[in-house]
Amino acid sequence: DNLSGVTNTYYSIDGSDYLQGTSFIIQSEGVHKVSFYSVDAAGNVEVANTVDVKIDKTAPVTTSNAPANWSKDDVTINLTAADNLSGVANTYYSIDGSNYLQGTSFTIQSEGVHKVSFYSVDTAGNIEAVNSVYVKIDKTAPTIAMDLNNEYMLGSTLQLTYSASDNLSGIVDQKMLVFAPNDTTGKLVSNGSNIQLDKPGVYTVVVTVTDAAGLSTTIKKQFVVYIPASIDVTAKVIKGNNGVFTVRVSLPSGFNTQDLNLNTATLNGVNALTSNNGYYNQAKLGQFKFERSDFNWTSPEVTVEFRCYINGYLVIGQTTVKVQN
Repeated sequence: DNLSGVTNTYYSIDGSDYLQGTSFIIQSEGVHKVSFYSVDAAGNVEVANTVDVKIDKTAPVTTSNAPANWSKDDVTINLTAADNLSGVANTYYSIDGSNYLQGTSFTIQSEGVHKVSFYSVDTAGNIEAVNSVYVKIDKTAPTIAMDLNNEYMLGSTLQLTYSASDNLSGIVDQKMLVFAPNDTTGKLVSNGSNIQLDKPGVYTVVVTVTDAAGLSTTIKKQFVVYIPASIDVTAKVIKGNNGVFTVRVSLPSGFNTQDLNLNTATLNGVNALTSNNGYYNQAKLGQFKFERSDFNWTSPEVTVEFRCYINGYLVIGQTTVKVQN
């Protein structure tokens, strides 16, 4: 006051009674209305002034939409920050320890487990403590390995074993279905189980493996179960390389040689003779003729394998013959 001078100054906080003083501290968060005026020695009273004092001591809170489970595709992360008082100024994020970048949305594309760190700052300068989440991406389906022979003997027991692996999310589900000949529904079989091959024909094994990201791999394997035959070659000793010799075939109980298909009969890959009806009649009796000159006998003792089909099912028989050149 340029004339009589100031005698007292008064203030009020948030509508409280006026107190005398020129200095005071406001501690609580929020927007506070401060009113004040002064009086001079002549009794002149100043018109009250009002200002807002805004205090924010609480840092923002930032959340993410990062999925907790494994993902099989690119993952877009959205960060949402909230601050109830001064408001959010900026949000920052870091991927796998990289320098922090400003932003609230970004996409992670590469496979693996990624550490995402983030925080926000409000307009009062409060800095949020760093939050971290893990983003797990697996774009690679599991692998399956299974070894099976092409052919197995009727009545034998077969152990079905496969190996499956997934290097990232891991395997969460696996199943194996076995389809016997003419079976359309399949039988669920656990890994390492034994199955009885009690029907001739084509068996199908289907293995499906799924990882935690939802990626699946399916393999299908097939093998033939053949009917074992006993065979006998006449003559016992094959001499020279001219003339015809006979292979006599005996089948297990339940199968009749009359159903053997001469046109499919081979011995070590050489076709049986089919040039006249007599050969067909003899085949019904389980007797098959072969021309010696069609074979190249190189050893004094040779293992021969007879193959033929009966009603569409494979028949296999083996024996050993002596050869005298």
